[in-house]
Amino acid sequence: MVEVDGRKLDMSPRAMEACEEHCFSRVDVEVGGFLLGSVDDRSVTISRIQPAATAESSQTNLTFTHEAWDEVLSKLDSEFKGLSIVGWYHSHPGFGCFLSEYDIFIQQNFFSGPGQIALVIDPLAGTYGYFVASDGNYQELGSGSTQRTALARGDAPDFAEAKADIVNRSQGAKQNVRRWPVGVAAGIVAFGVGLGIGWLAIGIPSQDAQRSATNALAASESEVESLESQLRESEATVEQLRQEDDVIEPTPEPTSQPADPAGETAVPEEPEIEVVEESASVLVAFPIRAGDTLWGIAERLLGEGQRYTEIVELNPGIDPRGLNPGDVIRIELPRAPSEEE
Repeated sequence: MVEVDGRKLDMSPRAMEACEEHCFSRVDVEVGGFLLGSVDDRSVTISRIQPAATAESSQTNLTFTHEAWDEVLSKLDSEFKGLSIVGWYHSHPGFGCFLSEYDIFIQQNFFSGPGQIALVIDPLAGTYGYFVASDGNYQELGSGSTQRTALARGDAPDFAEAKADIVNRSQGAKQNVRRWPVGVAAGIVAFGVGLGIGWLAIGIPSQDAQRSATNALAASESEVESLESQLRESEATVEQLRQEDDVIEPTPEPTSQPADPAGETAVPEEPEIEVVEESASVLVAFPIRAGDTLWGIAERLLGEGQRYTEIVELNPGIDPRGLNPGDVIRIELPRAPSEEE
């Protein structure tokens, strides 16, 4: 029996089946969502899930966006009345069930309420695990094998090769799907020519669908170009700030001392010199843009996403659940070496 904070964990087969279906749907990136149910003094019940379709996914990270939070909160007021968020789930395709440092950050900052858990599923290994986190560490509450068969064959040399094989087969299937309407259209035209009627009217919907797909692709490419342009502007601003050094007034050179009446040079009193230690870093103001995350900012500017904690420490009032475009945060960056150095 799995317990969470002294409460019995009860996840319905329906909810687990839905989690597995989502986590087994892709192996090229992580996917995930919210666990919905109820918590009382004796038990934690998980009865439904809400996939985070708008979450930002990568091979090793899953970031809940404002849109994902808005969607689940809206559905709690409509479709899932009486339920609440009792945790989250996500996949680790091919690298085991555990909580990474970033997962621990999410668990501690977004799902730290009584009874809230993290469910991790590895679709390649066909395993799952329940976890909680505190003080920068995680604890496994229970684990097991999924109802679905592991995607990686037992004789696979390693998960990386198995994952590559699955991704390649998936891409090949998508290409076949793309070619399928062309073959069908050709068959329809041939059939229409044979009968001498109807082929033109049947061809029109295919043209509309192709036009819509082309427009959607163009819009996506335009959005990507806009985001890349914003990123270049941000990086240029940061680089300019790095080049700006604090102005330190130089210590004036001592002037020649006048001779005393006896003809000897007067020895001046030792002046009180204020020692100014030049800092090896500079504090800059960074403007938040749409789509920015603490992890992404730390990865771009500090070199490692795991250094997001340094940004949190410098900005005690920051909301870890999301960043608002237009806000300005402080970041400590290495000072650029001077020309003399």
